[in-house]
Amino acid sequence: MSKVYLSPERRPAPHGKYWGMNVYEHDVCVDIAALLASMLTAHGFEVKTADPAKDMAARVKEATAWGANYYMPVHTNANTLGDKEGTARGPLVLAYDHPMSKSACQMAYDCLMEIYPGNGQGVRVNKDFYEIIQTPMLSVYPELAFHDNGEDARWLVSNKEKIALALCRGICMWFGVEWQDSPVTEIPATEPDQEELERVIQERDAARAQVDALKALAEEFVKKVREA
Repeated sequence: MSKVYLSPERRPAPHGKYWGMNVYEHDVCVDIAALLASMLTAHGFEVKTADPAKDMAARVKEATAWGANYYMPVHTNANTLGDKEGTARGPLVLAYDHPMSKSACQMAYDCLMEIYPGNGQGVRVNKDFYEIIQTPMLSVYPELAFHDNGEDARWLVSNKEKIALALCRGICMWFGVEWQDSPVTEIPATEPDQEELERVIQERDAARAQVDALKALAEEFVKKVREA
């Protein structure tokens, strides 16, 4: 059974404030990772999600000791210092400079772009990030969208489940696991009981007649009072 280690953004507020919101990167990424873990488990994967208290070195060490086959940090992106709204938008997936890594990252990126309403940043080689260069297993590092851009920030907050589904599909593609769509339960249409319908209509008409009779009595009473 394949093992997937998830490493959502560990730094809490005030790090990574979403533009125009009291929302932060840590919280959104933890939510997405929790959804993704549940989806992966449903597809037969073993999943471990990093403790927020653990730093990157401890996470890589834990994933290695556990025997993870696939390591996925979960982050949202920014290209400003927070004093102005960023203009960059779209998903970016960071890869190690190896064909296998690029291929797995491309799968994740393609799945994200199926749900993202615009242009993305593509797959890019990164030779600096600890969770890419120090992971002995495959690392696929998605920067889901830019949280310092208002439109991207709103998209991230509103589409956490869709994002988790996209990431799950990318992982399933890499391991050759058949994707199972969530079943849609439809409520079958039923024909109304004709006798019951007629009974309800009769009761409604009787109630209306009673109301009309009471209104007539009230009007007659008011008329007599005025004439007295």
